[in-house]
Amino acid sequence: MTLTLLTAASAGALVDVPRSLWDLSEDADVIALATVERLHPGVTALGSYAAAARFAERLEPGGDDLANDHARLRIDLVVAGTAPPELDVRFAPFSSDPDPPALEPGAQVLVFLTRRGAGWRVEGAAYGALHPSSADLPHFLERTRAARALLLRGGVTAEEELEWALATAESRATRWHGLWRLHAKRRERAPLTRAQVARLARAFIAEPSVDDTLPEMLTLLQPLQDPKLDAAVVLALDEALATGHLSRDQLHEALELSLRRFASEEQMKALVPSFEKDPNRPSRAELQAAWNRAKAQLPIPEP
Repeated sequence: MTLTLLTAASAGALVDVPRSLWDLSEDADVIALATVERLHPGVTALGSYAAAARFAERLEPGGDDLANDHARLRIDLVVAGTAPPELDVRFAPFSSDPDPPALEPGAQVLVFLTRRGAGWRVEGAAYGALHPSSADLPHFLERTRAARALLLRGGVTAEEELEWALATAESRATRWHGLWRLHAKRRERAPLTRAQVARLARAFIAEPSVDDTLPEMLTLLQPLQDPKLDAAVVLALDEALATGHLSRDQLHEALELSLRRFASEEQMKALVPSFEKDPNRPSRAELQAAWNRAKAQLPIPEP
């Protein structure tokens, strides 16, 4: 599984992991579309307890939470819960891989907030502030509302949660969130049926993954043989190699999973050496060269 499941933290930093729309919707008191009006860094960035203390005292008299950064948000749309027109929120600074996108003044974010005493905190550190594009925002809102409705109703069945995850993974905009939930529950559910895999295949053909969801989609789609799916896989890997949206390790995994659709194990070994003794290989250039050789030697379709 390539989706980030574990993060490494530097000394003194908070360790956290990305969280899906389902997880964020389950824990948040308020979900809103908001604009970041201004930031005030905590002591980690200020290097001054006095400056951080003055700001923290104004936010919450008697509070001693100085390590967190703070943001003033203007609420543009309340998706769930109740919130004032403007509010100050806290979010914890930390180092992880990958880091969440930074909060910047003027940015519009889909934010998941929890109450902490008299104040507010971004759920899941800064991972609870999502940055969907204007084109992707309707998908995020729809899947968030769907999750929230199920969670508020209560008594969610495994089948309902699975349906939410599959529907969320169908859109490339929210695919990461659906796949994360599918992976989190993999030991508690039966393997996906052929019909469910075919459903994901149709979504992939319509909108191929070219980000870090590509290896996981290729893993889930491995059992299904379909010429249209093969062409979509080729298109996705071509773009992933060209754009650099994936890490080298993710590209290596995506290349191997793609080639398994077209090559035998012996052909795989010849085309893609493992370089197990050299952590710096294969390089991106070597992965591209291996893919070019495979396209020349194997019956790989044109996208």
